[in-house]
Amino acid sequence: MSATYFNDNILTLIRTLVTGGATPELEALIAEENALRGGYSTPQTLANRDRCRVAQLALLDGPFADLGDGGCYGDLFCKALKTYNMLCFGIYRLRDAHLSTPSQCTKR
Repeated sequence: MSATYFNDNILTLIRTLVTGGATPELEALIAEENALRGGYSTPQTLANRDRCRVAQLALLDGPFADLGDGGCYGDLFCKALKTYNMLCFGIYRLRDAHLSTPSQCTKR
């Protein structure tokens, strides 16, 4: 989410991908302060719930372990997209806590 500091449209993009966007009918209901009520589950409504999700995945283990140490972002991006239908927004890197002499650089 730190990218929203530089580009405020990133948060809108992520919210749209996760929620599927708001329809004009939903905007009207929210504007009129009507309560949203649940309905019956049908195959169509259940299919509407099958949408994008946001997750943070570890690169030390799991499907991307081979790219976690020394891998290129381009390779990670392509593997995630082609193999798992995932879109990578970025990589969060931890500081090198395992080093015996800590690095003076905090821009990691």
